Amino acid sequence: MDPRSEACSRCLVACSLCITEFLMIRSEVERKAVRRCRELCGECMDSCRQMLDLLEGGSRYAESYGTFCAAICRLCAQECARHPSESCRRCAEASGECAVALKDKVKAVS
Repeated sequence: MDPRSEACSRCLVACSLCITEFLMIRSEVERKAVRRCRELCGECMDSCRQMLDLLEGGSRYAESYGTFCAAICRLCAQECARHPSESCRRCAEASGECAVALKDKVKAVS
């Protein structure tokens, strides 16, 4: 399996778990504090899902899209790293690794 596909798959799972935890928060104050995290996780999931589709289909646009996806993953990793929950920590790690995997491949192709 392509390392980018593996990284995007791990990122999708981690973002999904982070969002699930967000949905279980009862306190509106706490929800507000992590709202940006939830939004970025959703965007990260969407971009990784699209990246997986492009890679799976052998799209000639996968490399270009990978740059965009890496940027979203990096933002998600930075935001999740600001929060103390275990799901946020795991999401930050997976998103950061995904950003690196995508960026490294773009460099290798350039």
